[in-house]
Amino acid sequence: MAAQQIMTSTENVDITQTFPLDGSRAVACNNLLPNYTNSAPTGNGTPAQDFETAFDVYDSMAADDFMTPSVGSMVNICEISIIGTAGNTVGDPSNTFIFTIYEDAAGIPGTVVYTETFLTSDVDPDGNGSFTVAPTLSSLLPGSTKYWLSVQADMDFGTSGQFFWSTASDVNGDAWLWQNPGGGFGTTCNTWQDGGNVCGVAGGTGPSLLMDISFIEDAIPVGAFEVCATDNPQAIDDFTSVTSTITLGNSGGAVIGAMTDQVTFNNVDLD
Repeated sequence: MAAQQIMTSTENVDITQTFPLDGSRAVACNNLLPNYTNSAPTGNGTPAQDFETAFDVYDSMAADDFMTPSVGSMVNICEISIIGTAGNTVGDPSNTFIFTIYEDAAGIPGTVVYTETFLTSDVDPDGNGSFTVAPTLSSLLPGSTKYWLSVQADMDFGTSGQFFWSTASDVNGDAWLWQNPGGGFGTTCNTWQDGGNVCGVAGGTGPSLLMDISFIEDAIPVGAFEVCATDNPQAIDDFTSVTSTITLGNSGGAVIGAMTDQVTFNNVDLD
């Protein structure tokens, strides 16, 4: 059977799931910061999947923007819930969901700041395409900042069918984006474009995608910063004065603070 006869760019189904999903609200989430939530289903969904080689032209990605909470410090994402539909995400034990967070680049996903892969059997054991993940890698982000979240299923059509990320009628931020570089779905969206209005996938409905992101205010964890020290020794008579400047910056390159100190040593030959 030809590929174009079995792939579809729209899933139309009665969405019954609501946030929070079963198993969500991990202990790590203290619920002190507001969630970023799109929760009003349209009944449609967009494909977002990395297929097997035979169907590579249908490989597609969806992304929606979100804002981190308005706090004066860094925040960590402690949990992400997604509502979608699928043929059977656990049809193959090697199936995975790929989560990627991008900086905003003038209204489209830009530099990747976080990516992590989860086995579908671990996070979506019933295989229905709605699930919750708790990032295990650092997702430390500054507050009051716009980012893009992409969720893509890596699974074969032959064993597991298709995954669709369900759309939402919530008007939060920018419209969700979609791309299909191989052009298999016959749209003009080989690069990131408005998924509903330009690409026409997911029935052209909904300005957002169903997702619920939980945050926790966080100190900078060990290993998430870099230390740069500069020394400037100066000999003065029988003493040496060393001035050291230590600069702290997070792994994304942002300077968090600096400290300068001066230590004076007696020039004594210990040999």
